[in-house]
Amino acid sequence: MPSSAFSFIQDLKLPNPEEVADQLAQAQASLRDLTLARVSRDTSAFPAAVAKALEEILKLTQLNAGLFRVADLISRGAISLSPTLESEPLNIVFQRHERSVANEREKIMALPDDDQRKIDYLKTPNYQMRLTSKGRQRAELGGVWMRENLGFVFDVAFCSDYLRPKETAAISFKQMGLDLRFRETPLLGERHWGDFEGLEEAQKDREYERRVEDARRWTPPRGEPILLGEIMARLFIGTLHRKHNMQNIFAATHGERIVAFRSVIERIPVDRLAKMVDDGVPNGGLVHYTRQDPVSKEIAPHISWVRLVCPWDLNHRRGGEVWDGSWRKIERPTYSADDLLAQVAKHGQIFDLED
Repeated sequence: MPSSAFSFIQDLKLPNPEEVADQLAQAQASLRDLTLARVSRDTSAFPAAVAKALEEILKLTQLNAGLFRVADLISRGAISLSPTLESEPLNIVFQRHERSVANEREKIMALPDDDQRKIDYLKTPNYQMRLTSKGRQRAELGGVWMRENLGFVFDVAFCSDYLRPKETAAISFKQMGLDLRFRETPLLGERHWGDFEGLEEAQKDREYERRVEDARRWTPPRGEPILLGEIMARLFIGTLHRKHNMQNIFAATHGERIVAFRSVIERIPVDRLAKMVDDGVPNGGLVHYTRQDPVSKEIAPHISWVRLVCPWDLNHRRGGEVWDGSWRKIERPTYSADDLLAQVAKHGQIFDLED
C-alpha cells in the first residue's frame, strides 16, 4: 500500500531555501556561459563551460536529493500525495435542523385557500423556511446537550445555506456560550427533491412508487439522488482533511445530507442505506464522529467511533438505532470473493442467452 508523502517528508532533511536559491543561480550562470561559448564558437572555452555547467547542476541535484527522491517515489506509486487518514479532524458533529415550517406542509395545505398562513407558505422559497416555536425550544436542548456532553470546544463551524439549519445552530451555540463565526457552504444544503419538494414522507409514499431497491441512485422526478449527496459529502470531507487536521468541527445541515455523510464515513452498503433513507434523522438529531477512543482516550489514525443523539428524547428509536448518545465502534465492511458471490447468489438469474 502506498505510504504518505507527507509523513515521508516529515522525516526527510530538506535543503535550506537560501542555499538552494544560491546554487540555482550558480547553475543558471554556468548554463548562460555554456550558451555564450556555444554561440561564439569558441572551441577552446566550450569544454570548460560544459564541465562547469555539469558540476553546478550536479551540486543542485545533490542539494535537492531528498525532493528528487520524493518525486521518484511518487512517479512509481510508492507514496501518495492524497490526504492521509492522519490528517482527519479529531471530532465532527453533524446537526440536523429542528422542526421547521417546511415540516408542517400537510397541516398548512389543509387550511382554506384564503388563509393568510397558507398564502405566505406557498410564496416562500424552501430555503427561507424558519423553525416553528417547538423547533426553537428543542434547538436550545441541542445546545444544552452539547455543552454538557461533548467535553471540547469547536474550532470551526459550518452551516447550510438554508435558514432552518442556521437558526437551529445559532440557538444551540447561544446555549453553549460559543461565539464562533460560521462558514456557509451549499455542500451542506438540502437535498433537492424535484417534484417531491416540500412533501411529507407519507405524501411521497402515496403519490409515487418509491424505488428503495436502489436507494443510492434512485432519483425523485426532477430531483437529485443520494449518490449526488455522497459526492458532495466527499468534497466537504476532503476539505476537512486538507485544512482541519485534529480540529473539532461542527456542521449544521439536513437529514438527507447526514444520511449521505454516514454512507461515506461508515461505508454503508446499499441495502442498509435504503432503510436509513426511509427512517431518516430526527429533527435536531446529532451525529458525532470521533478519532478518540471513548474509553482509553487514545487517538486513532482515523475516525473510528460514532454516537447518535436526539437531544429532546434520548429514548428515540429509528430503524433499530437508538439515539441515546451511546458510542459505537464503526465497522466498515469489506468483502472476500466468496462474500461477493454469496451476494450475487441471493438474486436469481433471469435468463442467459448463451444457454
